[in-house]
Amino acid sequence: MPIYMRRYYINKISDIHKKQEEASKGKSNDQKAMDTLESFDIDIDKAWTRVHFANMLKEKGINNTRDNKFNLPDLVKPESWQEPYHYDNVGTLEEIKDD
Repeated sequence: MPIYMRRYYINKISDIHKKQEEASKGKSNDQKAMDTLESFDIDIDKAWTRVHFANMLKEKGINNTRDNKFNLPDLVKPESWQEPYHYDNVGTLEEIKDD
């Protein structure tokens, strides 16, 4: 990508960030994150659906990597579990990526 295009996108991101800071006063961090994804034309519903589907494949079990003082069941990833992919849902971020 030519340097002038890179500068264009960096300025665009900076402008979006400034607008979001002003508009996000009083919003939760989750809402700010959603606004950021939306500003880059990322399909939030598609991303959420993929993450939710992957999480629903987790199974009840014991996570030995953390304390569980209340002895509540954990959700653990089975061996066949795969993380959700988002390679086809990057919106305008693809245009910013290094060639």
